Amino acid sequence: ERGEERWRGWNFLTAETNNSDLASAPARELLSQYATYWKLDLFYQAKDEEKGIFTPEALEEIRDFERRLRALEGYGDFCRKRYSFVSCDPAYTVTNIFFSVPNASSISGDTMQVIYDGSGSLANIEDVLKGFLRDGIDWWVDKDFGPKNLKSLYTRASFFGGLPLEGYESLDTRLEEQKAKSNDFLRKVWTDLLHRTDLPGDEGLHYEHVVFTWAESRVLYGHEVNFYLFNDLRFCIGTFILVSALILLRQQSLVTTFCGILGVPLAFSATYYFHYVVMGYQRMSVMDFVSIFLIVGIAADDILLLYNTYQLASAVVQLKGKTNQPAARMRWAYREAASAMLVTSVTTCVSFYANMLSIVSVVRQFGFFMGTLVLWNFLNVLTIFPASLLVNEMYLAPLWCCCRATKGPAPSSASCGEAEAVEMVQTASRLARQFSKDHDSHYVLHMQTEIQHDHLDCTERFMDRRFRPFLVTFRWLLLAFSFSLSGLCVFLAYTGFSLASGDIVIFEEDVNLGRVAALTSEIFPSYTSADLNNNLAILNPLQPQIKPSCPRLGDNNSWCSGLGSCDTFTGRCTCQEGYVGQACSVLRADPTLDFVPWPPPSIPKSYDYIHILARPSLLESPGTADATEPIYFLNQGDEPVEWSIEAGR
Repeated sequence: ERGEERWRGWNFLTAETNNSDLASAPARELLSQYATYWKLDLFYQAKDEEKGIFTPEALEEIRDFERRLRALEGYGDFCRKRYSFVSCDPAYTVTNIFFSVPNASSISGDTMQVIYDGSGSLANIEDVLKGFLRDGIDWWVDKDFGPKNLKSLYTRASFFGGLPLEGYESLDTRLEEQKAKSNDFLRKVWTDLLHRTDLPGDEGLHYEHVVFTWAESRVLYGHEVNFYLFNDLRFCIGTFILVSALILLRQQSLVTTFCGILGVPLAFSATYYFHYVVMGYQRMSVMDFVSIFLIVGIAADDILLLYNTYQLASAVVQLKGKTNQPAARMRWAYREAASAMLVTSVTTCVSFYANMLSIVSVVRQFGFFMGTLVLWNFLNVLTIFPASLLVNEMYLAPLWCCCRATKGPAPSSASCGEAEAVEMVQTASRLARQFSKDHDSHYVLHMQTEIQHDHLDCTERFMDRRFRPFLVTFRWLLLAFSFSLSGLCVFLAYTGFSLASGDIVIFEEDVNLGRVAALTSEIFPSYTSADLNNNLAILNPLQPQIKPSCPRLGDNNSWCSGLGSCDTFTGRCTCQEGYVGQACSVLRADPTLDFVPWPPPSIPKSYDYIHILARPSLLESPGTADATEPIYFLNQGDEPVEWSIEAGR
């Protein structure tokens, strides 16, 4: 309930302030942009944890950032104007309070009007923070702020946008068109200002003392998620291209490579139908998009397994003299490869479908999506890819060979199709000689040839000449080393293992979405609309408040004689170093200490016993004294003087 109320307070803020000029509904109907459509929450985090966010440098950076936001093209056309016909409503920001000192030249008398709208000069920070404690202001400070910790690492602000837009008679006038324009403006704000604070280099907007974070649930959250997903999609496309190139290098056929890879997007679209329509999952989670990377690798494994098995068929199988016929080879390849592919696909599907037992909805959806995706990929590899292999070998490859033959001398001993088949059989025969384990079975080699190392590439030569003898010689040692290394890794993992706490981390904190997730974990003590209303009742950015006027001296047109800061909470001056007085108009004098007898002693230049109230105890007069006479200390300076009376004098 607390979390729900927090989000309700942050995303659908209902805190309002009264305005007598706009109290009636008919009066509001005359305005444009009076109804709240979007709310942009800004969070400011101090980079220096020792000083906190309430420093002159940090507050100036916050003020500059907010001025940039208000200065964006179109801000006045989309901001909320509930309390004015022409100007945007003031934001609920901490700069309203700290930059609140009015112009002294426009104030006369012992009171002044203070408007907490950020239009004044910077007030004394310590005085403002003490005012927060005195008046219970906690909306703009974090939960650690208090009497013993007069600083905060975080503060925040809220900006509002409104409807209907100018040029539209009411909210109902082409409402979707108005929303679309407002949404486009928010995306512009994100591109031109917000996102730049996360960018490095010359494109970024760099601040030295403040980290900026924002949250807007209507448009910007989905826009940011899509931005980072599409950014990751570029890497996925790169992976897709790399895998396709490797498959093409192995098959040396554009047709079969294209048809094999085509099964991946077809499987993805079919899975999405079952995900959305059949199971009723209305949203794609971030984890669902991770499946793109996984399925590309799984599809490549299945494609290459079936292709290599088909290539091997002509060399290891003799089917009534029809070994080299594509249909016969495909029949044998299906029998040998489909079972292995089925086992691996089923085990993978079961592993992913097991996640559907989870109570975490995101994990449950990902398990169904990924399991169904693997299943559809298996069906596509068993149908689309074999069909492309047969079409390519029976029709396209002979046609291509004959086309090449027309440009040169014709083959002397075999047709184009037979030449391709012979070359393929020779290649498959070499593979069979290397990898076949059952030379005495009913399968016989159709072409008995010795391995010619000159026909092997460098990888195959290395595996045959170097790695294979090493593997045979040190097989037991390799097993022992593998078990030892696995045991060591298990031990290290066990000793260093610890469960993570908190919410699931999807985005890192170096991007806005990651920081927003961290800020929702009880950073601020106030989070409801009622809390904000209580704070605005004291620091209203719309209604002027009558406060005691800070003193000035003579005709001086600045508060505190220009030698101090005016505390708009109490109307008192905080003087600069070296100045004192209510108006900070007196130079600070060094402390002195003089004895001043009162009344004057009976004998000039003499003193009687004195009775002085000292801290922390009251010193008694000597017991032998017959009378006492009061005497006073006079300090003619501006600093306190420590003093004491020594015993016996």
